[in-house]
Amino acid sequence: MGGAASEWPVPTPSHPEDYFMKTLSVAALLAAFASTALGQVPTEWTFRVVAREGASGFGIPNGAELVQNDPGLDDQGNACVRYTMSGGEGIFVWSAAEQSSRVVVTNASALYSSSIDMLNGRIALSLNDGGVELRDYNGNLLDTYPVGGTEGITGPVTRARLTTTGAIGYRGSSGGISKHILDRFVGATRVQTLLASTDGATPYSFLYSPTVNAGHQMASKADLRSGGAGVVRWQEGQAPVIIQATAGSPYNLISNGTDLNDAGQVAFFVRVAADSSFRLMRGDGTADPVVIASSEPFNPAGLVNNAFANFPPVINNNGLVAFRPNDPTQAIYIGDGTTLVRVVGDSSFITLPDGTQFSLGAGTGNPRTSLVGNIALNGANQIAFIGRLSDGSDALIIATPVPTGNGCGTSDFNGDGDFGTDQDIEAFFACIGGNCCPTCFPGGSDFNGDGDAGTDQDIESFFRVLGGGNC
Repeated sequence: MGGAASEWPVPTPSHPEDYFMKTLSVAALLAAFASTALGQVPTEWTFRVVAREGASGFGIPNGAELVQNDPGLDDQGNACVRYTMSGGEGIFVWSAAEQSSRVVVTNASALYSSSIDMLNGRIALSLNDGGVELRDYNGNLLDTYPVGGTEGITGPVTRARLTTTGAIGYRGSSGGISKHILDRFVGATRVQTLLASTDGATPYSFLYSPTVNAGHQMASKADLRSGGAGVVRWQEGQAPVIIQATAGSPYNLISNGTDLNDAGQVAFFVRVAADSSFRLMRGDGTADPVVIASSEPFNPAGLVNNAFANFPPVINNNGLVAFRPNDPTQAIYIGDGTTLVRVVGDSSFITLPDGTQFSLGAGTGNPRTSLVGNIALNGANQIAFIGRLSDGSDALIIATPVPTGNGCGTSDFNGDGDFGTDQDIEAFFACIGGNCCPTCFPGGSDFNGDGDAGTDQDIESFFRVLGGGNC
């Protein structure tokens, strides 16, 4: 374990239900004042590099390489990623509240597999021997979920994902039968709940990697014994819900990767039988799924069909869906079924903390490598991804939407280039008290621009903009 003298707030092994990273942090205030604007598709973004490989890198040791898999990202904007070096490995964590980072776990050999997830102060790490570890953001071990348990899981455990209460959902196997398991501790007792399996008495012949939500629902693609495949959502004590099936539909294929939000909406890719084009869909089983994006020739973004569904989509609680297509270069898009926005891609400019600027994209391939591995999306509409910079180094980058105000101040109130930080909040209230900094918003405490300074309306407008809304 490594780290600075002070530690970030973390949950205790007693499984608290209402843990928050920092009581008066930016994230808590965003949650308190967030408006329906979070459900709107952002159109402008800032990019922050929080870790980078190489001799001129930072965040991870020199000589280390970022693992090309899932980066972790929670709703507070904290991020984590696994790296490898000289046969060993480590876990890196970025704290949004502290605006700092450090390596929190190091192992002399590779103990972990590719899956990683973080939520509410916990990091879920899938072990090569088939189990799962839960650690806090300082790297301290909270719980272990070894193979076995009442469901007799023998491994491997695939895509372990966290719930808000610290339970994990994953796919495991037992005696040649695949199972979707919800695994948690109730007090000191480990409880495994079987939500789906390929036992001969079930409708499923194969289960794909699942995801889980706060309501302990799980969802994934499943091959059906009756023929074809379906996107299915399961919950204990309830009948399974088929969100979309290939049988009797215009689709002849469902891609393996899916994602699930707390409202029970599932994001998934399907292929149209008539022309072999792909569509990105969002559905909850109550109505026909919504088309988020399409690779059909007439789509406005020019998304390339043969690379459209190569990486799993991600969905947040605002109903926004982000994914990694080619257009024809590698890119990240986000949409809601009405609006589709290109967030970043090949040739996008990325500025390092020291002011050095690189573009995304390296190598001689067609397309060039600009993005590496999967992406993560949180409830603040931030996206974490690993980008390949023009010098060939890989970097963990967080894309943050730029809040839009109608002629009023921005969430970068103190003018330091970082939006919506604790320092912005402190500067705003200092300005309310008559002490505005030289680089602060020119309107000072008249944040909403109505001619009256330091009013309740200015404070309300500030927090609406901080939460992604308008004045």
